[in-house]
Amino acid sequence: MSATELRIGNFDGKNWSGVPQARVKVPAYEEELKVQLGINEQRLFLRVRIPQKEENLKHRPWVLKDEEFVVGKQLEDSLALRFSQEGKEIQDLWFWGANRTQWGFADDGFFKDGKYSPDAGKGPWKLNLSLESLHRNRNRYLQAKPSASRSDVKVKAKYLAGEWELVFVRALKSKYEDDLVLTKNFSLSLSKDQKSQSSKLIKVSFNEAAE
Repeated sequence: MSATELRIGNFDGKNWSGVPQARVKVPAYEEELKVQLGINEQRLFLRVRIPQKEENLKHRPWVLKDEEFVVGKQLEDSLALRFSQEGKEIQDLWFWGANRTQWGFADDGFFKDGKYSPDAGKGPWKLNLSLESLHRNRNRYLQAKPSASRSDVKVKAKYLAGEWELVFVRALKSKYEDDLVLTKNFSLSLSKDQKSQSSKLIKVSFNEAAE
């Protein structure tokens, strides 16, 4: 399949109406996702809208069965964004999960030689392994303070009228070596998670105003 073309637009942080949009079919979702990318002088903003009949907020929660806690089968709504640039060995990957990244940070990782690894630092969630807290909070994941390169992608998510709206934000030039510098043309693909089938490529280019 041929790649989708998308130009980055200048963005004021509020109004998306003038920013170009691409529609992309992600295999794990029934309807096309709507993608927009905007920049200001320092940051990249990436907006994705996912049509979804209902929100799935639990991910492998603890379930009490026969007086023991076992891992449940529910899966959260999620999205993985894979960035690649010509001549670069590393593919940057941002991950949002309705359950695991509900505290404002997306997780940040990378692919190299076809293998996924998390970026340096600590991620934005941790396992809930306290027996005392399990009786109060059946969520298998708790908030954690991300650090280093795993803390440089922020995400806001809201579900309204049958649609998720996700807005990711990261500095165009990260200070970490395991992140791509997003001031040049790049390609982007979307999947439900790191392991599922990806969409066709979105080839992203900068317009004259953004340069």
